[in-house]
Amino acid sequence: MAVQLQIAEGKIKKYKTVYEVGNFTGDLYYYTDKWVANCGREWKDKPKEGEECDHLDCAIYLAEQQNDGGPKAFVFLIVIAIAMAILLYVIDQRIELVYMLIFPGVITLVAFHILIVGIIAGKRFDELTEYRDKGTINGTKASQIFDVS
Repeated sequence: MAVQLQIAEGKIKKYKTVYEVGNFTGDLYYYTDKWVANCGREWKDKPKEGEECDHLDCAIYLAEQQNDGGPKAFVFLIVIAIAMAILLYVIDQRIELVYMLIFPGVITLVAFHILIVGIIAGKRFDELTEYRDKGTINGTKASQIFDVS
């Protein structure tokens, strides 16, 4: 199970604790080797609902990593998109503008998606650390609930 926190009003918030680890092959194909949690637990396949660890520290670690990586990946991809647009223009100035911007445009869309994921992870990180430090989420009393199936 993922970390589940219940706010005083009864709303339950779930936070992932597991992330995938994989490799790129020579053909630029990405495959997942395993799914892991910061506590050291590993799964060969993506864990089903209820199989993830429920460690608060694992959820905080994952949210922090996604929060840190989002803006960095965004900047990197935007620089790549700009460089690609300039390079395409320099290589062949006869290319129509719309064609010259297709690949950089797709990269820019991916960059914004990654940035949004990072911002959302930052919100999760703030909630989780507030719960760890104060026992609240956005100033409202919360408690961790565990699946007892």
